[in-house]
Amino acid sequence: AKTVTPLMGDITEGVLLNDEEADIVLMANILHGLVVAEGAEPALREANRILKPHGLLVVVDFKKISGPPGPRYSIRLSLKEAEAIVSPHGFETKEHFEVGPYHYAIVFRRKAADPKRF
Repeated sequence: AKTVTPLMGDITEGVLLNDEEADIVLMANILHGLVVAEGAEPALREANRILKPHGLLVVVDFKKISGPPGPRYSIRLSLKEAEAIVSPHGFETKEHFEVGPYHYAIVFRRKAADPKRF
């Protein structure tokens, strides 16, 4: 039986999972903040490390539209900007879709063989 084990921590500093242990990593409403704090690269490197080959990284973030809710417009990422940030870290876009009026989701698949993984 499959189980869901939520973990809370700072993905930029590493999480307590072994290499290739996770089936799915969910990043909800944080990619824009990681970019601002210059933490996107270590976070995506860690997501790649803990995901199984062909594991899924699901990024949910605020649409690049002005007004509440969410962060100020200047730090929001468009769907294309988010893809451009994530893809070079060993991920390919599987699908994307709207999540209500204020969010989008992008499902990335970890590429099986990436010599620069860690």
